Amino acid sequence: VIDLTSLASKETNVPRFYRVLGQDQYYYYYNPCIGFDIAGGACMGAAACQEWYMQFNTIGYAQLDKASFQYDDTRQQYYIYYQGATDSFAINGRVTKVYLKCVNTDDNPKLIVEGDTAEQHIYVMTLEHRAACRIPGSAGSAGISISIGTYMCIGFLVVLILYIGIGIAYMKFRKGAEGKEMFPNYSLWSELPGIVKDGVDFLREKITGFNSRSDVKYEQM
Repeated sequence: VIDLTSLASKETNVPRFYRVLGQDQYYYYYNPCIGFDIAGGACMGAAACQEWYMQFNTIGYAQLDKASFQYDDTRQQYYIYYQGATDSFAINGRVTKVYLKCVNTDDNPKLIVEGDTAEQHIYVMTLEHRAACRIPGSAGSAGISISIGTYMCIGFLVVLILYIGIGIAYMKFRKGAEGKEMFPNYSLWSELPGIVKDGVDFLREKITGFNSRSDVKYEQM
């Protein structure tokens, strides 16, 4: 989980990042989590806005259905994907990607704007701050790492449940077993603790030379 609400401006017409010059030489406005209205409504309910020769374009809406957290495998970074407005210049719509860079030592948030350098109406920004770090112990919808050991444990548990469930059903309905006899291979499993104990005692004898059960004899094979 990444929580950016602490960075959001609560004022409707004053986004947190105001008139930031992009590398494409246009100015940008950005406010995480909460939409803003500027330029007489030219950018309304926006998360991101571009100022283009005194004109304003909504390049990302703040509504939940217009924004989503995603992961970039190439950059190995999380980013927020915003859908923007469609107009005569951007028939397929404008898109903003705000990459999140975790900077634990920086109390002042920084917005670095690349802008639309490829001129494809895809606007790229990078937000640097401690709020861009994942909250410890939380899991995101992307990039979750599960170890091989976890998969093995899950697989073993599934096989065990199937073994017991199918075995009980088979013993009950095909063999007519009742009570504890319904458990698959009951005689084997009931003897297993004793077999394990004998094995542990035997191993301990070999290591320590102490025979805890003088009545137990092992024949050489």
